[in-house]
Amino acid sequence: MEKYQESLVRARRSLKTAEHMTFVSYPMLNEKRLLLKILEELADSLISSINAVLQFDHIKNKTRIYGNAQENFQLFKRISGAYGLSETETKKIEEILSIAEKHKKSSFEFVKNDTIVIMADGFATEAITIDKIRKFFIETRMIFEKFGSKII
Repeated sequence: MEKYQESLVRARRSLKTAEHMTFVSYPMLNEKRLLLKILEELADSLISSINAVLQFDHIKNKTRIYGNAQENFQLFKRISGAYGLSETETKKIEEILSIAEKHKKSSFEFVKNDTIVIMADGFATEAITIDKIRKFFIETRMIFEKFGSKII
């Protein structure tokens, strides 16, 4: 199995985990902190999907894959149109990954009503709700399906 295929398998696994947690576990348990785990799974799925695209493009077009994640993401943004991704979808990927990164770096998060609030540097906040997570899931699944149909 090629590296890009392994990355697609990892992306699919993370997406299925996020789906189960979003539509089965969360409604049953109603545990707000589960939203953060779902966000992490969605980010993992997106990162694995991006890696699959870069690895496939490296084999197909001999593009260079960098050791730096930021440079690789810039490369991905340049080639993503060839894999059926719109600029809006690319911005949505950036948003999801940015929120996941804020979560990882955050030293303080709290639950308020049905919302998880992530405190970022400078006391900027990011609110996560189940509705937002559902939208992120739908967008992540659509992006994964676009990549899967172009690569396989």
